[in-house]
Parts: sequence; C-alpha cells; structure tokens
Amino acid sequence: MNATFTSDAADSSAESSLICAVDIGGSKFEAGLVTLKGELVDRARVEVDPDVGPQSHFAALAGIVTEQMDRASSHHGKIVRAIGIGEQGIAVDVIRSGNGTVRLSRVE
Repeated sequence: MNATFTSDAADSSAESSLICAVDIGGSKFEAGLVTLKGELVDRARVEVDPDVGPQSHFAALAGIVTEQMDRASSHHGKIVRAIGIGEQGIAVDVIRSGNGTVRLSRVE
C-alpha cells in the first residue's frame, strides 16, 4: 500500500517529519534522524562497554535516542513520527534478567 499526499497540509507535515533510526550492535549503539526521503540529518553513537551490566547498556542506548529526539525539534525544527530499530540478533546481554533467564518477544 502506497501513501499519496494530495494537500499542502500533508506535504508540510511530511516536510516537518523525521524518523529516528536505532542500531543496536554488539560493540556500539547508534541513533540517527532520517527524513522521509531517506536522508540522514543527524546521528549519535556510543561504544558498548562489555564490562558493565545491562542497566548501563540500556542507559547508554536510551541516552542517545533521547538526545536524537530532542535534537529533532531543537536543532532541526521537526517532529519524530516513527522509530525504527535494527539489531543483529538476540541481544542476550541487554535482555538477560537477574536470574539468568532470557526473555524474548516473537512476532509471527
């Protein structure tokens, strides 16, 4: 299904919109702001410290996402309309609970 904008109001909404793209990697986390045309307009990166626990990893990830969300309006005058998240596989260290079990969410 393709969306088609037909009014000036819709066009201005598209022009004022960004997507926050998040990459959860094994050695780094990245977040960036992308226009609806796919142009990268801002980005942040933080290295993953393997010697800290999952709470620190989550705080680092949440920090760069929050930073990008804030920069969307403060530096670019735009609104984040969606967030996309990519990761290489199961983020075991991030989702491992205190008792050593791994919780997964699966969409089928």
